[in-house]
Amino acid sequence: MLKNIFILFFTILFTACSNISKHTLEDNDKVLLSKQLQEFKTHLKNGNIENVRPFFSENLKNDYVLNELETINFQNIDIFYSSPSFENDTATNTVALVSNGEAIYFEITYKFLNSKWIIIYIRQKGDK
Repeated sequence: MLKNIFILFFTILFTACSNISKHTLEDNDKVLLSKQLQEFKTHLKNGNIENVRPFFSENLKNDYVLNELETINFQNIDIFYSSPSFENDTATNTVALVSNGEAIYFEITYKFLNSKWIIIYIRQKGDK
């Protein structure tokens, strides 16, 4: 009997602990990413790079990307993005920058932190 109680206790304990770290996104969290993507696109098109900085997590690669964004005039570049796919508290989508019939594609990964989406990783498609 005591053995069964221990097994039941540990089963409940481990099941409960494994679910603690998982954040379930709600529909309004997903809608928020769509709004942030549109806001991000608007800031880029208007050349407001300082307003784009809060969308990025702080890491060396993102700092490099932000510095590169400052050198680009986005007024003549069309920006398209796919609908994000969601997994736990992250989302991924593809962004295309099109200018003069030439397109560059990026895969962007977002993380939901402190009630907002931030860019944690950018990879140009075709790069390894």
